Amino acid sequence: MDFGPDRLTLLKDLGATLARDLHPKRILDLLKPHEIQNDKGRRISLTHATVDHIVPEAGFGWTGVDNLVVACQFCNQGRAIYRRDNEAISTVIASSAMACPSWKPHSMPRQIGIVAALLSKRRCDRCEASADRAELTILLGEERTDLRWLTPWNAQVLCYDCLPD
Repeated sequence: MDFGPDRLTLLKDLGATLARDLHPKRILDLLKPHEIQNDKGRRISLTHATVDHIVPEAGFGWTGVDNLVVACQFCNQGRAIYRRDNEAISTVIASSAMACPSWKPHSMPRQIGIVAALLSKRRCDRCEASADRAELTILLGEERTDLRWLTPWNAQVLCYDCLPD
């Protein structure tokens, strides 16, 4: 992990505890890919830890411990520059009601929908582990295996330990 000295100090001030390794199921998670390829063919990790602003800098957020949180790159990007949990989804919800066919491995609308679901619940639906203690992902209803209609209210939020095999 590559944090500059200022970010390392912030991590220490935040009392952040980072896992040494990714959960094995995180690498296999189709809804939260651990890396993507950008337009130029470069691989971009979505599992790197980042320091994110709760009130975004674009919304006049400050860089102080009381306005920072540790988040993976996937969640940081999916939250975008919005302040409230489901605010980002408003930009794409009208776009085919979040049609995310399973043949399309990654898209920003899907990422925003997943992050909105994670942010609105912030804990595992089964064991109630908080997002501060476990990395969370989503599982759509078992009858919804095609992943076509992704909305935060039909997603089950689970930690990787509770995710079925």
